[in-house]
Amino acid sequence: GYHASGLDESVVGETPPGGTCWGSLPTPMIVNFDLHDEVDENSVVIFAGLSRVQHAEWGQNTAFRLLVDGQTVIAEHNTADAYNWKYASPFFHGVETNLGKGPHTAEVQYKTTGGQVGFWGAFANSSGGQSRQLTVHETGMGQELYVDQWSDEIIEGSDTSWAPLPTPMKVNFTIGNQHGAAHIVADLSRVQHDTYGVNTAFRITVTDITENITGNMSLATVIAETNTGSAANSDYASVSFQGASMMLSPGDYTAELEYKTQSGTVGFYGNSDDFGGQARRLTVHVLRANLCSPSPPPLPPPSPPP
Repeated sequence: GYHASGLDESVVGETPPGGTCWGSLPTPMIVNFDLHDEVDENSVVIFAGLSRVQHAEWGQNTAFRLLVDGQTVIAEHNTADAYNWKYASPFFHGVETNLGKGPHTAEVQYKTTGGQVGFWGAFANSSGGQSRQLTVHETGMGQELYVDQWSDEIIEGSDTSWAPLPTPMKVNFTIGNQHGAAHIVADLSRVQHDTYGVNTAFRITVTDITENITGNMSLATVIAETNTGSAANSDYASVSFQGASMMLSPGDYTAELEYKTQSGTVGFYGNSDDFGGQARRLTVHVLRANLCSPSPPPLPPPSPPP
């Protein structure tokens, strides 16, 4: 894999040139990487983390995106209101599955609805240090990436018991001919509640659909849970979390994101205003051994001559 980090580095960014257009960070977050396989469908998963993003004005959003080779957007994320000590610590991911051999670049870009964004920490570590990381992981033999994403929808839900999202977030994946493991990552760039002080909970489940097909009902296994806390108005939440399922038998599975709220309505907004887009991703990284048929045992040595 490839990795870059900026530690204890404080910078301030104005609204990028062109108003609310996307631009590089004041100290660019870029990783160069090379792919060596002679195929046109190399896959990478890219993770970005920023420990402290602080806005100079109340009620302003800062959006981030992951860009591959300067043109392909593979992920977006938001801070929502991050004024003063209510700063944000974004962490998000994206997947690119159609990269050819040769050099490539990954970059984090940002834009804000107005004012200054601070990436502070070097001189105020008691209030939270500044650490930014951008990691590119190239999948190899015995690994597989399954991903789906949903964006720019305006959907709402009000389930008080665990339920699929109004537009379900689910990905089917397969474990090969040996036991394997699945690392599952979920991002939701904007989760907004209509009532102050009400939590929305999320969880990732894994279900063996091979057993369902054969008539043996399989219960979903919960591998991760997280919460938004209060997420009303401009204080909405940007959710990122992950879980792992180990020792999965060969077969077909479904990973799904579910939610519930205490009361009221949860909105997955994005196109209705300029305060942050809607981008949801669910990625399954499968690690499984012995994809190929096992080699036959060696032949016995020849018999000695009589």
